[in-house]
Amino acid sequence: MIIRTKFSDPDFQKLDVPLRERKFAKTKLALLNAALERIHSKPLDLITIKEICDDANVSEPTFFNYFKKKADLLVYYIDLWRIDVSHYADQCSQAKGGLEFIEAIFDRTAQGMQERPYIMREIINWKSALSEDPGFQNISVIERALAFPLIPEAASIDAVPVQELFKRYLLIAKKEKELPPETSNDIAIVALTALFYGVPLALGVKQYDRLSKVYQDELRLLWRGLSAR
Repeated sequence: MIIRTKFSDPDFQKLDVPLRERKFAKTKLALLNAALERIHSKPLDLITIKEICDDANVSEPTFFNYFKKKADLLVYYIDLWRIDVSHYADQCSQAKGGLEFIEAIFDRTAQGMQERPYIMREIINWKSALSEDPGFQNISVIERALAFPLIPEAASIDAVPVQELFKRYLLIAKKEKELPPETSNDIAIVALTALFYGVPLALGVKQYDRLSKVYQDELRLLWRGLSAR
């Protein structure tokens, strides 16, 4: 997923949004991208808020107008990623079966991990310390428009967690007899989530060029196992 940080005046003129809201959205995305670039060279825990603000050309106190803490940057990234994946779901749902769509989600994730290879490490570390999912945060129309300029419908996408997408398309797979109707959604979702986070961790960032293929190989093994139950 690529999020833009530089915008021209015509971009803003297309949106009937007050200047203050535009500046807020632009700065919020700039802070996120500054953090994502820094994560390439060191973990988020070692990145200071001052470094992020310097890269985004804002003062350090300004950061706290947008995020309460550094970890909130990861929440924001995940929320934007959910919009991207949900859009992809809408585009693929009519053309692909349930299992093929899930495979496409993994493939799209692999592409994103190659673009930003260290972000998954940060997300895994962050999620391992969570007691509950923080939920989907409100993302304004202007933030969506600036982050996804090639997706006009981004303003109205109802983004959902990846586990919900897994459940949705497992149900389709069972309806279309790609999986036995008695297949447990709970077991399948746990297995898919384990693959989703575990395969990148097992490979390591230096082997992310293999991530898409390994994802697909592991998914096919999972489908066989679920079909044999």
